[in-house]
Amino acid sequence: MENKYVFISYSSANKGIADATCHILEECGIPCWIAPRNIIPGKTWAGNIVQAIRDCSLMVLIYSEDSNSSSQVANEVDKAFSHGKIIIPFMVDSTPMNDDFDYYLSRKHWLVAYPDYKKMLMPLVEAVATNIGIEIQRPQSKVSNSISRKEVTAAIPQYEVAIETARKLLLNYEHDTAFAELIRPALDDYKEAQFLVRTILTTYSRMQRLNAFRFKYVKEKADSGNAFAQYMMCRYYTHIERNEGEAYRYANLCAAQGKSYGYLELSMAYEFATSVERSYLRAHELLDKAVNMDDPFAMMRLAKDNLYGWTRKRNPKRAFMLLKQCMEIGIPESFEVMGNMYNEGDGVECDRKRALELYQRALDEGYLEAYNSMA
Repeated sequence: MENKYVFISYSSANKGIADATCHILEECGIPCWIAPRNIIPGKTWAGNIVQAIRDCSLMVLIYSEDSNSSSQVANEVDKAFSHGKIIIPFMVDSTPMNDDFDYYLSRKHWLVAYPDYKKMLMPLVEAVATNIGIEIQRPQSKVSNSISRKEVTAAIPQYEVAIETARKLLLNYEHDTAFAELIRPALDDYKEAQFLVRTILTTYSRMQRLNAFRFKYVKEKADSGNAFAQYMMCRYYTHIERNEGEAYRYANLCAAQGKSYGYLELSMAYEFATSVERSYLRAHELLDKAVNMDDPFAMMRLAKDNLYGWTRKRNPKRAFMLLKQCMEIGIPESFEVMGNMYNEGDGVECDRKRALELYQRALDEGYLEAYNSMA
């Protein structure tokens, strides 16, 4: 087979499992194509998907209750079937197949991966390698400098369940309940939980749906020195119980621990003169520091500043490149902002169809705010 890469088909509710699958396959030397990471700007979302399936060697389907009810996943399986591609269903729960999947997959050999899908990742790698004729490169035991040990081990099963539950709740716009699920894993430094918490706390309308009492435990942890709790309390005092002095204090404490999210919050304190004299120069220094630490939300903030010209000269081209990276990471707001660029022809050629696709993608990621742009 000429194009030896694997297309990973999944429901956005199972993104954590899909990302883990992609990671282990690529660790073992098997290239993957996964959305939104591999989406190429300038082509429609559907066009990217169709070409990637047509040119892949094999499809791995993350099969679950969510994918079973996803029309997008069904379309991808149909396209793979019509092109004669090998399909390996990776079954992460016991949901019976609907009629469409039964038609395409009933004769396929399934890898049963529940109740603990992680134990079946290496058997999946071996099945993929055998089918496409690639020799497995066993992953090194060392951990990449850019990924913490806790990110790759995910040692506490109840936290994994909490994260998957929170993802589903976010897709249904149940932000307060999702937030409750994420608090403890986030404060225990689980990076995926922290990412999801930040998607909630960086959006004003989402924060307004949170119950203030949930921050009582967070404050206790913040006052005992937990850096992520300090970040959360900064956001709390910024948008729920307005207190500029406390917001600045917690931002400063968090930044003092060298955390990128602390630098981002302190940057905005200088930008908006939150209990400190306004200084765009200092704000830019802190934001650049967070961006250089690969903080995705700092990258998102920088993209919007370049697009809207809040504190610097507008640079839509740079905004476009930054937004592309944010989309690859999976920040829900980035799809809406990129959609606005296409809708208004701002820095890119006006393309209303592409804008609608991006708005829909934002909604699929649980970003309810994209309804206003779509309207």
